Amino acid sequence: MQFFPPARLSVLDSDAFVASNSRVTPEDMQTTVRNAIANGAVLSAHPQFPTIALTGAPFLDQVWQPDANVEQLLQTYCDAVAQYFEE
Repeated sequence: MQFFPPARLSVLDSDAFVASNSRVTPEDMQTTVRNAIANGAVLSAHPQFPTIALTGAPFLDQVWQPDANVEQLLQTYCDAVAQYFEE
């Protein structure tokens, strides 16, 4: 990949990497973080993602209001961004 080269296994397999986060145990670093990086894949985003995010943000912001009608807001959000998925 041009912008996301694979992680160097020599770094992922090093003791320094496994012990690099004081909040995560070395075992969890190995089984969760290291394995996810080594075996994961970078997924590309929708080409219109910034526009979708800006279009939908006002509706998603309202979801957190105390009396929000979540079902209605999510439907309005879906209606507002649907045009970007028809391309």
